[in-house]
Amino acid sequence: MSASASASNLSSFEITSGQSSPATLYRASSNTAPTADAGEDFSVDSGASSGLDGSGSSDPDGDPLTYSWTQTEGPSVDLSDPSAVAPSFTAPVLSWSADPATLVFTLVVSDGGLTSEASSVTVTVNPPPPPNTAPTADAGTGQSVASGATVNLDGSGSSDPEDDTLS
Repeated sequence: MSASASASNLSSFEITSGQSSPATLYRASSNTAPTADAGEDFSVDSGASSGLDGSGSSDPDGDPLTYSWTQTEGPSVDLSDPSAVAPSFTAPVLSWSADPATLVFTLVVSDGGLTSEASSVTVTVNPPPPPNTAPTADAGTGQSVASGATVNLDGSGSSDPEDDTLS
């Protein structure tokens, strides 16, 4: 009779009967790799505090997990704790005229014996809105009136570049 197993998943037991040399028995133990889940892609505003969420990660054997987050793309940000389930970060500050920035983070989890495949999440950082521009006042056409006469002005030609309500 023969059996085979890899060295990484063997447990050994020594049996003694009192009459002969101890015998060593090997039993293969199974460990299934965990699965990393970096969460859904999302957007965040320029300069805002945000966070990642690896709580969807799992281990089919129920083993406790350790977490390892790495930023792989985009302007560098500091994670509060790259080994936390849900580290936080502050999004980069963008100019209102900038294109959105893309940050990519990967998560790998380990059960102490096996490591998961990497899971990635993409965070889109949106620039702030453009600054408010002053409206243009237009009191209408010029008028000549006698002193003390009532004058009617028409400001309906006034406008705002952002289409804000004028008052």
